Amino acid sequence: MVTVSATAPGPTDAPQLGRYQLGERIGSGGVAEVVRATLVGAGEFRRAVVIKQIRPELRDHAEVRAAFVREAELAQHLHHPDVVGVLDLGADDDGAPYLVLELVDGCTLQRLIDDAAALGRALPIAAVLHVVVRVAGALAYVHGARDAAGVPLGLVHRDVTPANVLLGRDGAVKLTDFGIARAAALGSDTLPGFIKGTVRYLAPEQAAGRPVDGRADVFALGLVLRRALVGDGPLDALDPELRAIIEAATEPAARDRVPSAEALASRIEAYRERAGIADGSSELVALVGAARPPARRVRSLDAALARAPAAPTRQLAPPEPTPTPRPTRRGLAPWIAAPLVAVAVIAWLVLPPATPDDATPPTTTEAAPAPTAAAPTPTAARDPIAPTPTPAQPELHASTPDPAPPATVVPKPRAVARGRLLVNPVPYARVTIDGKPEGTTPIDRTLAAGEHTVELYNPDTERRKSLRVTIAPGEPFSITHW
Repeated sequence: MVTVSATAPGPTDAPQLGRYQLGERIGSGGVAEVVRATLVGAGEFRRAVVIKQIRPELRDHAEVRAAFVREAELAQHLHHPDVVGVLDLGADDDGAPYLVLELVDGCTLQRLIDDAAALGRALPIAAVLHVVVRVAGALAYVHGARDAAGVPLGLVHRDVTPANVLLGRDGAVKLTDFGIARAAALGSDTLPGFIKGTVRYLAPEQAAGRPVDGRADVFALGLVLRRALVGDGPLDALDPELRAIIEAATEPAARDRVPSAEALASRIEAYRERAGIADGSSELVALVGAARPPARRVRSLDAALARAPAAPTRQLAPPEPTPTPRPTRRGLAPWIAAPLVAVAVIAWLVLPPATPDDATPPTTTEAAPAPTAAAPTPTAARDPIAPTPTPAQPELHASTPDPAPPATVVPKPRAVARGRLLVNPVPYARVTIDGKPEGTTPIDRTLAAGEHTVELYNPDTERRKSLRVTIAPGEPFSITHW
């Protein structure tokens, strides 16, 4: 729980961002990080909020800044009790934008799911249905949102997951994080190269990069409902009517799916009434109150160094005046000495001696006279750290390389004929090719011509399939069905 001081902290108590005093960091994603903060107003006015900032390494990226502002433009049109409100849009001293969001004092639905799994229990069905109905109502509002002129925004959240459902100790249920939302009217979209959604909850059309509408959010919410009720287990333990609702919401083809978030909420409400399941708001409050706080983690190298005990400092002696290398002194760390030795060796072996054009570099042998002090060798002049040759170790010159061993004739391998394998079934799958995991679909791989074993696995439906495919030279082979 966030405690707000009744008096204004001094300027050294917390970093300041405009009117906001920054507190601890709550989390970090691919583009942004969020921190607790306090809005400091006139007199004794204080309000706990959350500030969402662009991650430091991306704050100079123009496209990231533009996408961040677009998120604020979307959020300003959303005013619903079950949607996290955006209170302000500001900019720091470098012009990087930040969002100020309302603070929900509680935890995420993901936290409750993890707690239940750790204890080997199932979440109470009444509390789960209560949360899903509230989120479905929020999505119905979002999908029908209009701008100030009354034009439909065509908004799709595209990242409905348990981690983006916030639950308050007071019973609040809030949908958050519209960072990758798509609004047709504003032309906003995610940045190229960033994942558009959480893989586990992607609708097939979204995973394939095809146009999406509100039914993609229905699919994701159906998977959230399933995961909250049975985790990674099968649906067999559920009431057949509830199982049918989940299956209808997660139909692979959008045309066969529950048509809207509002329709999904209506079906769940009707089931709850027929099954005699009471309202789960009180159970939800109890669950959130008992939720375990997330484990504290050191989230940055700077923080780790700050907490580490200080190591005793050692002062390195000044370098010896002679250019001749000496054995590594005690106390000089190997990770410092090694690069210096490597540089010396590379310069010694690679740099040619700077001899006059009409001179022939002598071949040094055991009987070769040593150079006099009055006429230093050009090599020593160019490479002051090169070791002095000894009779037992002849000096090396680029013009007199060591005799090379007889070359071994290696037959040139023949080019291997190759083809392409394209894997993108509906619903998505984790792919293994010849026993090697290749990631989540869509998959595009170049393979040697011939037979290969392809295994598909969907963790949501627990469906598995093994295929034996033949790749023809220069030809693509596609897998689009289970």
